[in-house]
Amino acid sequence: LTEQTLIFYIGDNGAPLKIHKVDAPGGGPGWDGSLNKPMNGEKGMLAEGGIRVPFLISWPGTLPGTTYHHPIIALDATATALSLAGIEEPTLDGINIISHLKENTAPNRSLKWRWVAQAAIRKDKWKFLVGGKRQYLFDLENDPGEMKNLINENPETAKSLREQLTTWSNTLSPAGLTNGAMSPTWENYYDFYLDGKEVAPPKVRKSPHKGAPSSKATTRGATNKSAKGILQITPTGKQAPFLVKNGVKLNGDFTATIKIRSPKGGTLGVAFRKHDEQDFGPGRVNAPLSTTPDWQEIALKIPCDGTAIHLRFHLPNHPVEIDQITLTDKKGPTKWNPGKN
Repeated sequence: LTEQTLIFYIGDNGAPLKIHKVDAPGGGPGWDGSLNKPMNGEKGMLAEGGIRVPFLISWPGTLPGTTYHHPIIALDATATALSLAGIEEPTLDGINIISHLKENTAPNRSLKWRWVAQAAIRKDKWKFLVGGKRQYLFDLENDPGEMKNLINENPETAKSLREQLTTWSNTLSPAGLTNGAMSPTWENYYDFYLDGKEVAPPKVRKSPHKGAPSSKATTRGATNKSAKGILQITPTGKQAPFLVKNGVKLNGDFTATIKIRSPKGGTLGVAFRKHDEQDFGPGRVNAPLSTTPDWQEIALKIPCDGTAIHLRFHLPNHPVEIDQITLTDKKGPTKWNPGKN
């Protein structure tokens, strides 16, 4: 069966970083922890960080196990499947890519995108990008992160690609290179990622949804509420939840002491992000929890070779209560009552 089955596994878009990657779910900026490095930009942009995604294809016995470095597009999956089924549909934008994958050759074509106020075209190593009134030309072969706009150095290349993109976009309905205005969010994205301007961080808001947490604590994968100063955490999915603590400044090795009630036991873990890191490192420390209805105090010693600024307390995937967390580094202890503040 596997030798007669073609499988496509494709991401739909880049990570939604919301520029500042604030760990605030619900009604907040909504970063989910994913990253686009080394690509520039994020979901909502036609920059590479918004549109370049994982693309895996499996067909044992027909396709070689290798990495294909030429650009393809998700539209090719539909065209390829139909062609293999004996159905030719010339109106599709995608193509059958099987022969190219087998022979490791590049299709002779350009790839094009249009989304409201943004449009882009890629031909060989060049990519021309429009964002509202802004224009960019990138050499993706030498600058896959789109850090250097070469439009002034290569005006003829930019002109040719714009003409090709305009011709194609005029065949769409509605016609035109763009069909809407840039939103303030998109303007901020282009300011920050492609034009190198500073953008102020957003204000984190409480979730407006019914049944939102009544405490100020932030959890992922769970709801939480405060009852007499005790934080009650209830998981909402299959993945174990965690409690977030932003804005700390712990220098060097530190100890996290958590007063927790976990009747079903489980595992308690602490992970951290340092001031010079964009994501959480591998330095997570775990400890088992006893199966008891009583309060437990778990002290986790965390090795850190820098300054920790962002903590996650990984919790069992069942309801727990937290009274107090004490963070101790070389400066001394700092107490945090997540059910109160």
